[in-house]
Amino acid sequence: MGPAQRPGPRTVRRVRLFYLTFPKGSALLSDPGTAGRWTVPVSKSGVQEIRTAVLSKSATVENALFPPHHGWTHYLVLMRVENPTARAFYEVEAARENWASRELERQDASLL
Repeated sequence: MGPAQRPGPRTVRRVRLFYLTFPKGSALLSDPGTAGRWTVPVSKSGVQEIRTAVLSKSATVENALFPPHHGWTHYLVLMRVENPTARAFYEVEAARENWASRELERQDASLL
């Protein structure tokens, strides 16, 4: 996007929804005590975990709020999942199983 171009209203709405849906970042949070593993909290307190996903990561993304496992289209699908626990589950499964955004959409529609 060049300096003269501005995002349209639809893009601004989506970015705002993204911020409201993921205020603390991805459900794939890096846990320094478990090298190479990402953990997913169930509750807002982050004490419980629904599962641990073994994923590859580089040292440059260790403290990233959004690890590079998903693209914008993945998050567009995830933002439609209303239940935060279900959303975290789909986010982890999509990363663990390397789902494309269309596969993620199919799995959500089939109520995996």
